[in-house]
Amino acid sequence: MISLLCIALGTFTYAQEQESIKISANVIHKDATPTFRATVTLGSGYSSLPTEVMNLDLLKKRYKEELENAGFQFEALQENPNGFGYETLAQKQKGTVYTFTTTTMETMRKFMQIRPLGVESIYVVGIIEIDAQETTKLVKLALAQARKKALAIALGMNRNLGKIIQVEDIGNRWGETIETSIYYDRPADECRYTLDVTFELD
Repeated sequence: MISLLCIALGTFTYAQEQESIKISANVIHKDATPTFRATVTLGSGYSSLPTEVMNLDLLKKRYKEELENAGFQFEALQENPNGFGYETLAQKQKGTVYTFTTTTMETMRKFMQIRPLGVESIYVVGIIEIDAQETTKLVKLALAQARKKALAIALGMNRNLGKIIQVEDIGNRWGETIETSIYYDRPADECRYTLDVTFELD
């Protein structure tokens, strides 16, 4: 009786054919006018030097001089722009947080090299925005990519590719700013746009 039941279940599973195929499509958006923002922490939280050497006012003065010597206006920096600052790092010593924004990669690269005593970290992001017009273009590219992939798989299965039956927008944020961490192994002005597309199989 058990053997017969197993045979029946096996036959039922084999008889069912896959009715759809789901493809993830990724296309790259390259922003022609990205913005770059650096967040600088200035303090003595990671230093064992004497207090008189790492006095916050003195550190600020040195940083201001280094920036101005490099051609930057110290007034262009914002101190603690979000209200909270160095205290969020849970350091016992005093410090502060600055942000600097520019629209050119060359300027940001030059800014990042200014690291006098007291500069603990410089974290840089690229700020990208995808508007409605750019989204329409990306959707078309993603759908074309998804269809190409799905067609190849369908042919391998000896099936015909049918119509699109579902499209899922996977966490894309168009119409708002997207912050991407800047690192040496990725472009600073690009972000991925992803769609999951489900096709019917005939």
